[in-house]
Amino acid sequence: MNVSRYGALLASPVALKIGSPLHLNLHTQSPLPERAGSEQLKARVVHGCKLPSRSLAYGVHIEQALPPIRASDALAADVPIAWG
Repeated sequence: MNVSRYGALLASPVALKIGSPLHLNLHTQSPLPERAGSEQLKARVVHGCKLPSRSLAYGVHIEQALPPIRASDALAADVPIAWG
């Protein structure tokens, strides 16, 4: 995944339709546990292409970012976290 300020380029094993809505979870890691966490993003597929490896890739526009969920917040709220 290649992420920029307003979007991302995602490789996908399945074909996606241009205009399709996506919900993405962006997980971050940090040597400081209180800085690690995840962010939920609402995005839409805006274009498709083939990578040099011949796999499919899609450009997505990030429409909305919800507040980040930090690992320390999730632990305090007893919310399960996927590590790794």
